[in-house]
Amino acid sequence: MEAVAALGLAGSIVQPLEFGNKLRKTILEIWNSAAGTTASNSATKAMVQTFLESLESVSADLSQYPSLLYQQNNEDTQLQSVILRCRELADELVRRIDKLRITGPSGKRKAFAATVKSLWQEDELAEIQKRLNMYRRELETRVLLSLRQVRYLPIAYPFLPSIEAKIDGS
Repeated sequence: MEAVAALGLAGSIVQPLEFGNKLRKTILEIWNSAAGTTASNSATKAMVQTFLESLESVSADLSQYPSLLYQQNNEDTQLQSVILRCRELADELVRRIDKLRITGPSGKRKAFAATVKSLWQEDELAEIQKRLNMYRRELETRVLLSLRQVRYLPIAYPFLPSIEAKIDGS
C-alpha cells in the first residue's frame, strides 16, 4: 500500500515539473521566433494556406466545366458544399493561429502570455485540424468519384475529347 502511495506522490511531483518544462521551452521558442509563434503553429498555418490555394484551384476548375457534366448525381453542388466547409474551417484555423501570434516587439511577458494561450488552445486547434482532415478526405473522395463519372462522358458529349487533348498537350 505504501508503494502505491509513493508512486502517486511521485506522479504528482513529476506532472507540474513536466508542464513547467514544456512551458519554459515554448516561451523560449516564441520569444526567439521571428514569426512570434511556435514552429508548429507556423507550419500548420503554411500548410493550411497551401490547402486553401488548392481549394481555390479546384473550385476554379469546377466552374470551367458545364454543369451538365455533373447533373446525374448533383455532384457539383455536393463538391462545392465540401469545398465551402473546408474553406470556412481552414479560415477559422488560420484566424485562431494568428490570434496566438505576438505582434510588435516580443518581450518575456508577451511570450509568456502567448505560450499560455497556445497551451490553453492546443486541444481546440488539434480538434479543428482533425475536422479539416476529415473534410479533406471527403473532398478527395468526391473529386475521385467525379473523375470516374467524367471518364465515360466523351461518348455522350463530343466536345470533351478536345478538352482532354488540351490537357494532355499542356
